[in-house]
Amino acid sequence: MTPGFYTADQLSNEAYHAGPGVSNSGLKLIGDKTPFHFWGRYLAPNRNRHASTPGQFTGTAFHAASLEPEKFEAEYVVANFKDKRAAGYKAWAEQQSKHILMAHEMSNVLGMRRSLYAHPVAGGLLRGGGQYEFSAYAEDPETGVLVRARADFMSDSGWIVDLKKCQDASEAGCRKAIENYGYWQQDPFYLDVFTLAGGEPPRGFVFVFVEEEFPHAVNVVYLSEDDRHRGRRTYRNNLNLYAHCLERNEWPGYGTQASELELSIWARRRIDEKLSNEDF
Repeated sequence: MTPGFYTADQLSNEAYHAGPGVSNSGLKLIGDKTPFHFWGRYLAPNRNRHASTPGQFTGTAFHAASLEPEKFEAEYVVANFKDKRAAGYKAWAEQQSKHILMAHEMSNVLGMRRSLYAHPVAGGLLRGGGQYEFSAYAEDPETGVLVRARADFMSDSGWIVDLKKCQDASEAGCRKAIENYGYWQQDPFYLDVFTLAGGEPPRGFVFVFVEEEFPHAVNVVYLSEDDRHRGRRTYRNNLNLYAHCLERNEWPGYGTQASELELSIWARRRIDEKLSNEDF
């Protein structure tokens, strides 16, 4: 891919994920697991194509409904059955060429979209114009490798908007999701890739959390500069390791030698306490 920007019409989601370059998800996998896991997910000739989970499926539907309503109307259909075990559902489903949403799933997807656009900040960004599923490719100047990022929405005002379907959009819930899923690395990575691709930094990066269940509360948050710095240092370490592995075509796992393993402190305490109570 030539460094620069690509619209959704120029580059499909499938082509983006199957194409060259390393993304934030790949770098996070290297950091959380090992380069060997990255190779297995993205490079192995016999790698598995992972099917989406129910949560990912409705999340994708929410993105389509919110950012590509025409595509959503063309590709999704609601099943007017109590559940998938209801009489007639299986026969009906086999005749469908569209993605199927159960009635409660469709209700949640449309409800999330209404709340999203009703929110003064989130709705203002989305209604202000921009590009959905907007991809940026650049050559990292330090390592020379191709990096890529795909924004859910790039507003005409210069904001990268990332939509997150969630169960809890409270401040504590958002913080937990950002910490657990490594979103604190996504923010600086996206900002840096988009800056390299366009020569000008975006105005910023915001997460828009929308609760899946009614009343579909919305919370818009962004990282502090201190935490963005932590994310940048982390992804840089992972990117340097990726470049090293790519140059040598070596993708190490957990190690090739046997090593001593110690129990955790809490496990030792639990065992020692139990032993002290059972001493004769």
